[in-house]
Amino acid sequence: METPGFTDIPGVRRVPVVADWRALTRREFVAKTDVPMLFQGLGTGTKAIAWDREFLRALGGARLRDFLAALDAGEHGVYASEWYLFKEHPELLADVVADFPEYLLDDWLESIPPPLSFDADTRNNVYWGAHGSATPIHYDSFNGCTWNVTLKGVKRWLLLSAREFAQSAPQCWSALETHGLVTDRGLFTPETVRRYLAAPPDGFPAVTFYAADVGAGDAIYVPWGWAHQVQNIGEALACSRFYVSEENFDAFVRYFRTSRGPAAATLLRTLIGTRPARALFRRPRVRAWLKDGRASAPLRAWMQRAMKAGSQQPAPGE
Repeated sequence: METPGFTDIPGVRRVPVVADWRALTRREFVAKTDVPMLFQGLGTGTKAIAWDREFLRALGGARLRDFLAALDAGEHGVYASEWYLFKEHPELLADVVADFPEYLLDDWLESIPPPLSFDADTRNNVYWGAHGSATPIHYDSFNGCTWNVTLKGVKRWLLLSAREFAQSAPQCWSALETHGLVTDRGLFTPETVRRYLAAPPDGFPAVTFYAADVGAGDAIYVPWGWAHQVQNIGEALACSRFYVSEENFDAFVRYFRTSRGPAAATLLRTLIGTRPARALFRRPRVRAWLKDGRASAPLRAWMQRAMKAGSQQPAPGE
């Protein structure tokens, strides 16, 4: 069954395409990050583009047994989402990002060693789904931003800025479902997008929807605070990263100031707010002290509580 698209709806914009991403400077990139971007061919030259079902089957083990059985049987809608492949096989991450530009790899959260922050192994995810599988409308935790590179199939994205939403997740998605604008699977349809554009429901602002079909070898960048849903067209495989960098650091800190108070914001600025601080906290001896030192135990406990309390979504990445 064909999945209807969004790009032919009047008022829905196509995600801007960046074809010359190799020539894009960091400053030019940051200047564009208020809207999504489609990086054409970003993953074409990577080793990961050659990953196939048998390669992944050997890596998944018992954890993916039921999913693979359903996939082999041709079932629609089955999804191995948020598969933390790189937790067990960290060496494979280079297969994905080896040719990525620096501005997409400058991940400031890497300066904070686990367990103080999200482990890098769980911020780099694999999404592998059959035709008809989907990720419902949501926006990522902590005002984080995301890139997602398609390695197989096509992923149909619909995005809108939720920065002006009065309600936080998940209340806003529940309200949209009550208004009949998202399905019980948490998805907008072309018809409900038209209805929203014609008359936003009470309590919701007028928005601009963006849409893109992201095929194998292409990647999409999702700015902080942008709601998005993803539908897999055919069997689809992708990798994503949830991160904090120059373009969303202030929004990240603002989130913690609002949810956890000024002390949280000050601590985060101290840990990752400057280049010297990020360099310091990446040193092995400093990381070991933060991870295991007796004197740093209160800091670890506080950060763990802050990260858990601040989460808006079960897990970020797509």
